[in-house]
Amino acid sequence: MATSNAFAGGSSEWTPSGGSTNWHSGSNWDNGVPSITTEAEIGASGNGTISIGSTNANADHLRLLNTATRNWTVNGTATLNLDTDQSGGTGYTVVNESNGYLLTINAPINLSNGTAPGGDDSKFFASTGDITVNGNINFNAVNPHVEASSGRTVTFNGALSGASTVTKQGDGAWEIGGSTGNTYSGGTVINGGTVTLNKTSGNAIAGSSITLNSGSLILNRDNQIGNSTDLTLAGGNFYANDNSDALGSLTLSTTSTIDLGSDLGDGSTLNFSNSSGNAWTGDLYITGWNGDSEGGGLDQVYFGNSSGGLTTSQVNSIYFVNPWGTTGIYEARILSSGEVVPVLPEPSTYAFGAFLIGAAYVFHRRQKKAAKPEASPDEG
Repeated sequence: MATSNAFAGGSSEWTPSGGSTNWHSGSNWDNGVPSITTEAEIGASGNGTISIGSTNANADHLRLLNTATRNWTVNGTATLNLDTDQSGGTGYTVVNESNGYLLTINAPINLSNGTAPGGDDSKFFASTGDITVNGNINFNAVNPHVEASSGRTVTFNGALSGASTVTKQGDGAWEIGGSTGNTYSGGTVINGGTVTLNKTSGNAIAGSSITLNSGSLILNRDNQIGNSTDLTLAGGNFYANDNSDALGSLTLSTTSTIDLGSDLGDGSTLNFSNSSGNAWTGDLYITGWNGDSEGGGLDQVYFGNSSGGLTTSQVNSIYFVNPWGTTGIYEARILSSGEVVPVLPEPSTYAFGAFLIGAAYVFHRRQKKAAKPEASPDEG
């Protein structure tokens, strides 16, 4: 029977008759087929599969209960409509509290309204179990959230659309994959955990902006962020992970780090647009850089396409940490191409040190060439 979760709109728990998997059969639910105002609950009953089929299904939200004893999959070609403003304050869209079981949704999801008290609206919440959505999601809601507890993951492999700003919460992971680019036009706010971008085609984030307040933003492939998507670093870390991307301008709200990747990686090129008009507070540390101090090397970071891409004050707040695998922190300069590179020590004072740095650079270039596998066409 349905749990005692406090929910203003009522609830109906999946209790199928025989081996039926039909969402639309009233006998498969203890309080009838869920309506747009009802919490749809999945617990211990059933064989692990529910089928929406070709007829749209409705619920306020979908919850995998802590009584579940197996992984669950919801299949369908029709749309699962979720209207989370009926949630009596919970704000959930999909929540998994099953103590380690996976909830997979292979159907499109349409979010509507989503005006829960406290602004915690339209939330995909991996509480004690993971959530994977392979269908497309329309963020047609006020304030959608993705939350994952530590060690838990929410994965979206479909196309994400809509105009809302999406907020990532919690210490867990949000992974954005699949083969169709996302088109949601609002911002993306990251308040903790990790956000991994892994689209094989198109952009994972193509909206107006990304604000990284805490946690990590990770590129798993090239070309994951829209060319006009602005990035604000407000305390988190941006990991290029030996991948390349072109994006909008950079705002620095507090001391932050861009990590380009490993010493023996394939190299990263990050192209920010001209950021000279943006406010910068704190310092920007660039790690994993193994480029050329005169520009055009294996790793490259650009701001626009000229030396005016940053102000003098902004350039003076950039530091390269352990470039070429050496030990040390180096100030930056911006070249006429817009590329920022570390400033080498004065030859008259550090002649031998400069020689060692140059030798280390050549050594790493040769190691990378030897270690790098045969190139294949990029899918990103």
